[in-house]
Amino acid sequence: MATTMTGSQAQKRKATQGPDRSIKKARYIKGNSEENLLFLPADDEPQCSTSIAGPHLSDLDIGDYSSTSSDDDSDLSTANNTPLTPFSPKAAPRFPSELKKHICTYSDCGKAFNRPAKLSQHILSHTNFRPFSAHSNIRDHVCDWEGCGKSFITATRLKRHHAAHEGREKYKCSVHGCGQTFRKHGTLQKHVLTVHEGKRAYQCESKDEAGTMCGQGFDSLGKLQAHEGRVHGGKRFWCSICPADVGMDALENDTVGFSTYAELQGHMKSYHPPQCNICSLVCSSQRELKNHVEVRHGNSTLDERKSHICPEPDCGRAFTKKGNLNVHIQSAHNAKRYICGLVDLEALNRIEGWEGRNACGKALSTKGSLENHVRTAHMGMGRRRTKSKKISTSDSARQQDDFDLNLMMLTGVGYEQHSGHLITCTIPNCDYRFSRRYDLQIHLMSRHGFPEQQAKGTGCGPDGTYDPQLWGYDHLDEVDAGDDDWNRDQLEMRRLIDGDDAEVQGILGKKTERDLPIGGILARKSKRVVMEAQVENAIEIALNPTADRDLKAQALDFIGQLPSNPQSWRICLSLFVREPRCSEIVRHTSLDVLDNVLGSGCLEPPTSLGIIRENLMTYVRGIYGTAGVSQTAIDSPNLQNKLAQTFTFLFTALYSSEWSSFFPDLLALTAFPGSPAKDNAAGIIFFLRVLIQIHDEIADVFLSRSSDDRKKNNDLKDLIRERDAKIIAASWQDILSQWRGKDPKVIDLCLAVIGRWVSWTDISLIITDTLRNQLLELVTAPSPPNGPVTLRETALATFREILHKKMGSDYKLELISFLQIREVIAHLVSSPALADLRGTSQYDTDLAESVAQLVNHSVSDIVRALETAQGQSEVMTQAVSQLKDFLPLVLRFFSDEYDEICSTVIPCLSDLLTLFRQMNKLHIMIREQSTAMISPILDAIIGKMRYDGTSSWGNEDAQTDEAEFQELRKRLHVLQQAVAAVDDTLYQEKISTVVIGTFDNFQKSGSQIDWRDLDLALHEMFLFGELGLKSGGLYSKTKPITPAAERLIAMLYKLVESGVASSVHPAVQLQYMEICVRYFHFFDANPQFITSTLERFIQYVHHEHVKVRTRSWYLFQRFIRHVRHHIGDIAQTVIQALSDLLPIKAELPDDVPDDSDMSSEEDQQSASARFDSQLYLFEAVGCVCSARGIPVENQVMYVRTVITPLFSDLEDHLVPAKNGEELAIMQVHHLIMALGTLARGFSDWTPASASHSAASPATQVAEEFGRTSEAILVALESVNVNSEVIRAAARFAFSRLVGVLGSRILPQLPRWIDGLLSRTSSKDEMALFMRLLDQVVFGFKTEIFNILDTLLTPLLQRVFAGIAEPATGTDDEIQLAELKREYLSFLLIILSNHLEAVLVSDTNRAGFATVISTVEHLANDAADFPTAKLAFTVLTRMVLTWGGPDIHTGNPQPGLPGFDRFMMERFSPLCWALPSQPNFDPKDAQGKQAMGEAAGLQKAIYTKTGEEYLSFLKTTELNSMGMDAGTVDEYLRALSTFDAKGFKQYFQALVQRSKR
Repeated sequence: MATTMTGSQAQKRKATQGPDRSIKKARYIKGNSEENLLFLPADDEPQCSTSIAGPHLSDLDIGDYSSTSSDDDSDLSTANNTPLTPFSPKAAPRFPSELKKHICTYSDCGKAFNRPAKLSQHILSHTNFRPFSAHSNIRDHVCDWEGCGKSFITATRLKRHHAAHEGREKYKCSVHGCGQTFRKHGTLQKHVLTVHEGKRAYQCESKDEAGTMCGQGFDSLGKLQAHEGRVHGGKRFWCSICPADVGMDALENDTVGFSTYAELQGHMKSYHPPQCNICSLVCSSQRELKNHVEVRHGNSTLDERKSHICPEPDCGRAFTKKGNLNVHIQSAHNAKRYICGLVDLEALNRIEGWEGRNACGKALSTKGSLENHVRTAHMGMGRRRTKSKKISTSDSARQQDDFDLNLMMLTGVGYEQHSGHLITCTIPNCDYRFSRRYDLQIHLMSRHGFPEQQAKGTGCGPDGTYDPQLWGYDHLDEVDAGDDDWNRDQLEMRRLIDGDDAEVQGILGKKTERDLPIGGILARKSKRVVMEAQVENAIEIALNPTADRDLKAQALDFIGQLPSNPQSWRICLSLFVREPRCSEIVRHTSLDVLDNVLGSGCLEPPTSLGIIRENLMTYVRGIYGTAGVSQTAIDSPNLQNKLAQTFTFLFTALYSSEWSSFFPDLLALTAFPGSPAKDNAAGIIFFLRVLIQIHDEIADVFLSRSSDDRKKNNDLKDLIRERDAKIIAASWQDILSQWRGKDPKVIDLCLAVIGRWVSWTDISLIITDTLRNQLLELVTAPSPPNGPVTLRETALATFREILHKKMGSDYKLELISFLQIREVIAHLVSSPALADLRGTSQYDTDLAESVAQLVNHSVSDIVRALETAQGQSEVMTQAVSQLKDFLPLVLRFFSDEYDEICSTVIPCLSDLLTLFRQMNKLHIMIREQSTAMISPILDAIIGKMRYDGTSSWGNEDAQTDEAEFQELRKRLHVLQQAVAAVDDTLYQEKISTVVIGTFDNFQKSGSQIDWRDLDLALHEMFLFGELGLKSGGLYSKTKPITPAAERLIAMLYKLVESGVASSVHPAVQLQYMEICVRYFHFFDANPQFITSTLERFIQYVHHEHVKVRTRSWYLFQRFIRHVRHHIGDIAQTVIQALSDLLPIKAELPDDVPDDSDMSSEEDQQSASARFDSQLYLFEAVGCVCSARGIPVENQVMYVRTVITPLFSDLEDHLVPAKNGEELAIMQVHHLIMALGTLARGFSDWTPASASHSAASPATQVAEEFGRTSEAILVALESVNVNSEVIRAAARFAFSRLVGVLGSRILPQLPRWIDGLLSRTSSKDEMALFMRLLDQVVFGFKTEIFNILDTLLTPLLQRVFAGIAEPATGTDDEIQLAELKREYLSFLLIILSNHLEAVLVSDTNRAGFATVISTVEHLANDAADFPTAKLAFTVLTRMVLTWGGPDIHTGNPQPGLPGFDRFMMERFSPLCWALPSQPNFDPKDAQGKQAMGEAAGLQKAIYTKTGEEYLSFLKTTELNSMGMDAGTVDEYLRALSTFDAKGFKQYFQALVQRSKR
């Protein structure tokens, strides 16, 4: 429904959405047009042009950098622009592995991920396993940002919050002087439109027939949609009374459609006014029609209707309305009752200072008149001015008019054209109407031939006197008929409305046409019948899926207005209770409207609640409380629940005052009239449904409520406890005892009610011997074979809810004993359903899970009692006793073969182990019990770690089961860790026994041992490493480092000696490889086992099972890297064994749609996944080739045997790749990646890393890999154009080749730059290569000067071009910011590694001015504080590099002549330029960091220039800024006396103070 309501019930009901109105959404994101380039610097932006003294710097043109390269400056000025552009399209994956191919295997899910880890995390949402603390309420992740202190539940939320501080993941406005940040791109675009363009955020782009755009702007999307629907939406509302094809002369156009509903309403009022359904009189308004019906067709005379009699003695006047009586009393009897001097106006706060002195005793009719009299006559003041009130139509009357118009529109019931005449002709079938009685008389004489006397007598009654009822008028006080008259004679009206036609005809037969005492009621009946039919019709249309779309939309709008109409509840009430019944959907909707009206709390008058109550109680007594009612007459369960909800609203409104007998009245329905027993099933079920709804409304803890609602609900619960809780609880016991074995539905509902109400009702009323015995009977009753589902699960759920009741620990233990929970569980465990049928297909898993839940709740309560019972020996003794009794039951369900049943009791086991760990040292009793209990618990955990007998590893159909089992293993591992924390020695002994015992059995029996036992032993051995490897290794000088390491070493010896690796099962083979890789320290200390282990690995890498094969490629590479120095003598054998796996065959990735259900297993078999795994083999081969002890010539030979086939393959595919063949390009990409990976495996050497133990490769090896580098360069130069894939592979290979080529790669560096920084390279590619180049410069800083001197200018030109290129979308903006920072980092690397001379060399001198200007420009970028901070760091490094020695060393000279003056005049003002921008926020954390670097720059300048800088600041820079003399002196004193840290803090505080 489109209706709305308040309260908790509204949160439970889903609203039915209306039809799609197809309103076009706002598009406020503009394209990259010329008018949107808003970010160019202003023409009047100041530019510094101070020149530097000294001949050398003059040659460099630093002094006038702004004119050195105007093109560069203009480009750079737009580098930070954020044009209004659409979002960048999602970039296509550069590699096939980036596709989202990891699909959730759960049915009806279909979510896809690009990493298996993300899929695993997603699957947790299906298994309801929450391994982390994200779902707790502990906010232990606190923001350490200065001045923040916010806390969060998870580290992820804290990280996201940090991003808000640091500006990451935000969008910043780059308009000069703004710099505001936003989390969403759309918010940034709206900001630019509204703040900087002066437009409204939502622009209408609709066009008229001539193509002219509207262009009107709005502040919200809703207003834009309303405008589009109203102005551009066309005709959407149609008059159902006058279709276009009938022709209407009064209409201006032939159409009868309107763009808005208001226009349709106006049309209905103008052309289809209200008409009397009895006499066809046309009225101008609904109020006039109502007056006419009351007066003309009423059921009583005027004197009979005057029921309001004046109470004044000797008056006797009577009126039809109470309001008219009040006016009469005021005017006739209370006139001039305000006497001057007798009414205390000061006490009434009317006139201050008036005490009644010198009062004249004059009487006035109103208090206002008396006030004006006192003010003017006695106090010399002016008259009190009052505000004039405009006469307005009553809201209720206006709502009623709109309501009636809606009915006309939806149902097709209309009226003739409005004439404005209210008096109808008395001749049948004559449609003439008149506004005056005289006109009627003339009409009767001229048209119908009436004599004059007879025509004049038409308006007289039977006695010949004038009867105003016959003319549609009543007494003057009847003109404004109120809603209260609608309630008059309710009982008689209901009897007549619901009466049969014979009764009505009998009444009609007694009266003449002119004198009908029942006329008013019949008129109301006629009107209500019509209105009910109209509402019913509207509901049927709205919920009919085949109805006309436009008509359905109108019907939905109309239904949505029903709750706000003052009369709708009457119609809906009648629709629900009437006979014959409406359809169920109409009745349900009618109750829904009633619920909304009741829930709103604004039903007027208050007696209306009583009407609803009486009608509904009459209905339920007749349907649910009467014997002999057929089942077909009883409402459906859905409708019963809805009716119960309506009763709940009546309960919340009336129970505290008007309806204290609410529960006794409903309890009366549970027994047939005259019966002492609760023998009425229909009444009992309805009574219980109401109780459930009442609990959900006032006591459901899962619904959020306001403080007022909570107080109201608590008051109602207190009132129930005081009045009716006892009889309600007694009724439950009566129902259970009387209906046991008769109707399971009654028992089930009763138990559900008890489970809900027990949480807030006095437990002594509920938990009695009788109820306990009834529950025990239900739980222990045998289930009939092949019979219906028993009530045991519901009874067990009731037990759980009772245990949830909050109470003290001692009371909870007594409750568990009183309810005999352990006996109940033990009985069920031994029942055939859980004992005899266990392990069969008839095993009752639902019952087992319900019992396991009861066990879990009971044990958790016992553990909590132990935690809180410190010092209470009796409570602890009782808790320990119960714990001992429950432990076998816990282990029974923990060891159940069904994982979901096992998972049910894991929480209580976790609580128990936590208790043991925390309290072992504090309580001897707990320590003794933990020693006895921990061993069976660990045995059960180990047993549950084993694959069950039905599992089939590797079966595609069992992938979901496998994933769930692995998740269960993770939870079991947590329990094992808890056991180890309680008793380390026991844990080590148990695991060692299991592992070594299993290996012994395998050694004796071989293949006869179950693979599941081997898998369990290997898995436990793998997990044991968390204890055995705690100190980072196994050995300390050839001896075990810890006792756990000693046990682990013994297991490893047994693993190798027993030959477990010969097992043919894939799961065992994978576990074996994982263990070898994890415990490589053992093989490093025992190299005699390496050869046999490698033989097994060689077998596994050729395995037929794809999962084993691809995983073993990775594990083989890991193992080889660790033991590479022990395999020199078998290196050639290993390489030859792998040779058949090295040929590369590229495949194009399949076009997998995002919504495909491709599983992770299928993804591992994809072409991209296989190649990613194949690269590990090339890395492993590289490790083998470089093994210690292999002669250099053999290393070269081994490398050559691998790369020669790759070269040949590369040469064959270059030409087709150059021609654009996708498969050939992919093949070239794979070959380059393989060559780079081979180099990565060959050498661990890193340039300029003195601490690295690996030596640089031999010359012969480097020369061989030089051929590889040359081959990749040829491929890069051939296929570079528009091939980002090739450039990415080449960049990867370049980073790996540096480690084997060393400085030999430097002569090739120009070619690498040309290939990797082509004209089609993106900003992201440039940034990545600049980062890689930083490593090269740092690694070869002593050898790279000449190469860098040659490459610097062309390299920087490409970078400048990338920076100057405007950003075209969000992704481009991010890449641009990264490129800027990488450019500054590159300069910093040059300056920090004594390569600064390359910047001012003869080769690069011409571009030095541009370098300076770009850094200055970036330092003044308020839209990107991280970049500005880095730019200040670069400037500081320039000062330290070229500023000369520090001032305290004597008479300093700058490293560059004139640079001392240059840095004062050019660099120093930048420190103030950034914070002086109007949008600079001094409290912004990143802005403060940038200011800290600016302070460091000033301090660096001072250390180089001393007093000269202070004088410059005082006389020039600070003076020009308008800084007062006191602040100037304070600033200079801080600069000259504070250390770097102190001045940084001072400068930040000064900036913040100046921005206030």
